[in-house]
Amino acid sequence: MVRAVLVGVLAVACVLCASDAFAVVCWETSVGGNGHYYDLIVFGDSSGVGNISWIYARNNAYEQEYSVGENTYTGYLATITSEAENTFILSMAIPFNAFIGGYQLGSSADELDKAANWRWVTSEVWDYTHWNNYTGLNNNASPYGHEDAAEFWPGAGYWNDINSQYQLRRGYILEFGPVAAVPEPATMSLFGLGLFGLLGLKRKKA
Repeated sequence: MVRAVLVGVLAVACVLCASDAFAVVCWETSVGGNGHYYDLIVFGDSSGVGNISWIYARNNAYEQEYSVGENTYTGYLATITSEAENTFILSMAIPFNAFIGGYQLGSSADELDKAANWRWVTSEVWDYTHWNNYTGLNNNASPYGHEDAAEFWPGAGYWNDINSQYQLRRGYILEFGPVAAVPEPATMSLFGLGLFGLLGLKRKKA
């Protein structure tokens, strides 16, 4: 496997560096999986400080490619569509809260059903969830306002909703497979990249 990290853009005298120290793993169809490939993309060091937003992670994931034989797949934030897939990702032993590909359309400041209007960044149907039982959806406990994006919690594999632009994390779960990624609406703008530059991280398997 050959991997190359492309140099990012310098911004505010700081370069945002990503690594994929976790090996790409396949959820094999022979064990009931979907045949897709997964990776954990990490930004920054081991200090535990988050430095990318969900929007940045989503855009960065779209830039990734993974080749298997004659097939080349475009990456996207992982979409977890079943309990079995959630369990598989949990088995990756991800060491910190990491972004996944769930997002909520529009504002729900006055929305009675806070579980409504959630989508995946792909064309897949949103019919499985594993939200945590502790904070509740759109509790807006932080000063960041509407919580409209999803992250994966290590340990029990629960999901949590956070603000897509202002709450920062150390990385995201990347998925490759034959699913067409669908760009989110303009309400989730391509901006919100934080204080850091763009980075391309390409990986190919010989």
